[in-house]
Amino acid sequence: MARDDTKKRRLPFTPHLLITLAALCVIALLVLPLFTHFRRQAEARTVLNQAKNVELALRLLGLESYGENSPLTDHTRLSGLTSQTERELMELTGCEGQLYLLSWDSDAHRPAEFLYREGEYLVTFEREGEESLSWEVNRLQKMKAGGQTEE
Repeated sequence: MARDDTKKRRLPFTPHLLITLAALCVIALLVLPLFTHFRRQAEARTVLNQAKNVELALRLLGLESYGENSPLTDHTRLSGLTSQTERELMELTGCEGQLYLLSWDSDAHRPAEFLYREGEYLVTFEREGEESLSWEVNRLQKMKAGGQTEE
């Protein structure tokens, strides 16, 4: 009897395994953007809360500086605040972002407009009238880097 040398070749992957892998890839492609969206939403909420803490601390420091008759703002500095005020603000809030005071309401001793940047988020605060506050959170995204560095 002659031996049959033609054996069936088995594929290393069965069709069921290939279908399962394809389904997992499709699910990953759908879930990853959702995960990224919700992560960014959570980060934006965190930065907004930090900015609200900064606004509250600025109001407190404004009343304190009014009571002590000491300056709070310094328009020669980038932040718009004195270095003493910046230190106290960091102690009160623990925020790691950068504050840019744009406008100060000296009659009410509170901020009228400021920018707060932390990480890739920028919060814009504007007081519109007596009780109306406007908060806007934007994510900063670098579109293109220009120039070359030489070593």
